[in-house]
Amino acid sequence: MDFKTLLDWHCAGYDLTKYEIDELEKLFIISIDNNINNKDIAPNHICEACCVEENSLWLLCLANVLDKLKPLKKKIEKRTILLQNN
Repeated sequence: MDFKTLLDWHCAGYDLTKYEIDELEKLFIISIDNNINNKDIAPNHICEACCVEENSLWLLCLANVLDKLKPLKKKIEKRTILLQNN
């Protein structure tokens, strides 16, 4: 399953399993490392559910959700990592 489907599922109010959250994190890292999906704009209902501005990137939405569901131990937000790599 791709991260957009999982993220859409989460934004619709469904809980994600630990496995799904881990998969989202792996897909986030792969997307950044390989410069995949970095220019795709998320629909506004996804942006709103992820608490980011309208017309934000899918990866920014994903980063924001991952920061809430699985924060990094170093207290650096995933969205910061995303912005540093672009």
